[in-house]
Amino acid sequence: MKRLAMLCVFAAVLGVCSQSFGYVLVYDIWGQAKSVDITTNAMDRTMIRGSLVMDIDEAQGFATEATLVLYSRMWRGPGVYTISNSVGINLYGNSVTAVMDTSSMGGQIIMTGSLGWGFGRNIGLNIGLAGRKNVANTLDGSIHLNGGVLFDANEALVGAGTMSATLNLQDTRDANRNANSVSTVVDGIINWLQGRGFTEFTVEQPMPS
Repeated sequence: MKRLAMLCVFAAVLGVCSQSFGYVLVYDIWGQAKSVDITTNAMDRTMIRGSLVMDIDEAQGFATEATLVLYSRMWRGPGVYTISNSVGINLYGNSVTAVMDTSSMGGQIIMTGSLGWGFGRNIGLNIGLAGRKNVANTLDGSIHLNGGVLFDANEALVGAGTMSATLNLQDTRDANRNANSVSTVVDGIINWLQGRGFTEFTVEQPMPS
């Protein structure tokens, strides 16, 4: 009985450690890319929305896992989305950087933010954990395209645009309270998109007509 009690305590300690090892953050992303389609010499303005989901390890100072989901509904056309796991999130003191490689679409998104609310008011946020955390409430940056595509395989875009992200506090709290992984959160986002008629887009597979 004593041995069993010790094993239960040990398992409980492991459970606490695993929960404190990292936490999930969910951001809503939006922006616009202004570019030239070099196949037609026409100007292109594409509205972009999406989600950025990451698992932050404060001790290491980076995200152990992160996924970017971008989506858009073309004018009088179907909605499409893309998924990228080529995402690097790093913490530098009170700053955070997010570098998202969209090389399959010929581009890259870079955004930065500050931990806490600034002005010395780093009181932290309730993100579904036992204690508050100083996390970046917003991220700002840009998207760059160099002969790539955005949701349309017939394009070859050269240009740039602005991108912003805001912490989705409700989804973040739900993820941490339920101990959901990044993949679980992303699956929920994909299911939400597919339920609204969006289909996955890849460069190799042209957008459905």
